Amino acid sequence: MGRGIMFITKEQDYAVRTICALFHMNMMTVKEICDKEKIPVNYAYKILKKLENAELVEGIKGSKGGYVLVKKPTNISLLDVLFATTKDMYINKCLKPGFVCENNKDNRCLFQEMFNQIQSEVLHAFKEKTIAECVGCEVFSKRKQQDNGKQAAN
Repeated sequence: MGRGIMFITKEQDYAVRTICALFHMNMMTVKEICDKEKIPVNYAYKILKKLENAELVEGIKGSKGGYVLVKKPTNISLLDVLFATTKDMYINKCLKPGFVCENNKDNRCLFQEMFNQIQSEVLHAFKEKTIAECVGCEVFSKRKQQDNGKQAAN
């Protein structure tokens, strides 16, 4: 199996799954989140702290405590969650501010322009997609799989 290029990091993936898990419950402990989403505990605490700093979740202390969403899932975009874990997302290193490309001596790199356009479109799509929509897609996908299974049985 070949190695692929990763645009969304493992930490960002875990952050999205954490927010989606909290969508389904009023409050969850770190253990519940980790068990439900198969997230290693060491990642979970780090991610939850970043999500808390981004004001997406709130930690409730005490024996009956846990984590809750601060905003409605319809008001949390995928981009909000992704940027909670990192402030910089680039599909190519040439898009980072201050990067000097040895192949772009005349400031006329067609690839950089293309990458910049693609990145703008991807970030816009992440901004437009809410957590509520993502969870809705997940529910729809599971229902579709169940329906296909029922049809195959008939």
